[in-house]
Amino acid sequence: MSTINKKVSLAVVICLVWFLLIGFRFIGYISEIGTGDFRTIVCGTNGCSDLMFFLSTVWTFVIYLIIPLVIPIVLVFYIKKGRRSKKIDCC
Repeated sequence: MSTINKKVSLAVVICLVWFLLIGFRFIGYISEIGTGDFRTIVCGTNGCSDLMFFLSTVWTFVIYLIIPLVIPIVLVFYIKKGRRSKKIDCC
């Protein structure tokens, strides 16, 4: 199996695990936004300041997408590339 196939396979596995563990909740969150006002969903019925709204939105984005999905996929491609380049430099 070539290196690119291993990378793609590992990325697909990461996406599948993300979807099963976190994706369903994220889809529910997005559907709630579709049924109501985005600010009400993020801040609740009491409301919040603009800064708190922005920080809550960024926090949600990071917790749902960046940490469990993007970082592992980037690490897969970076680590595999780093190992391959070391082997080439070594020989």
